[in-house]
Amino acid sequence: LFSWYGDLKNFVQVIRPMYGKLLPLSVRYILPIQMLNNAKTRLEKYGIFESLYEVDENYKIYQIARKSYKALYEKLGENNYFFGSSPTTLDAIVYGYLALHLYPELPNPMLSVILKREYSRLSQFCDRMRSSQILQTPLKILPTFSLPSLFTGFLLSRRTWFIDRYWKPVESDKSKVEKSSAQIEFERKRTIAICGAIIFMTVYVIWNGIITIEVVDDSKKEDTDDQQADDAENDEDFDD
Repeated sequence: LFSWYGDLKNFVQVIRPMYGKLLPLSVRYILPIQMLNNAKTRLEKYGIFESLYEVDENYKIYQIARKSYKALYEKLGENNYFFGSSPTTLDAIVYGYLALHLYPELPNPMLSVILKREYSRLSQFCDRMRSSQILQTPLKILPTFSLPSLFTGFLLSRRTWFIDRYWKPVESDKSKVEKSSAQIEFERKRTIAICGAIIFMTVYVIWNGIITIEVVDDSKKEDTDDQQADDAENDEDFDD
């Protein structure tokens, strides 16, 4: 947590640009800062109240990391894995945490340096897990669906939504796949979210005076036109 967000050199040069490439434009410049602020809040319990640009290897957060590494180091011992010769759930969990310390290429890779230099067996354990058959087995990736939201449903998927609903050719009844109740409920919530976003933005714009609607009474307009015509005739008589 500190290595990614508390060390400003790592955050500015690597972490924030990485999120910038992965996130959509609407949250690209907001979400990384929110994550940085959340990380600062979580780090306060360790007595760290500010982010630093230059961090010494003896900084207190690294001493806390060393204590955790030492406990894992002693538990692993001379074994290849924590409970013998084959990996278990604990090995997978430990690897998931340590891999984030060991492998990312950061300007200040202090945690990686500590692991390789002071706790080499943990580093070797991560390499062993990384090359194991378990992690090499391809995972079946299930299709994802965007969760309905007041704004993101309209901002991020408006083009797809309108194309699918209005422009996509209608398939024959035979080729249609019957939708499940979950899909129907999801589409209903998404439609409600999009309509709600449009109504909210319209009311907000009008309420704050960003756009004003002026109503002109036709009878008053005619009276004004007649008055202007009379004034013009009077001016001509005066000139004569």
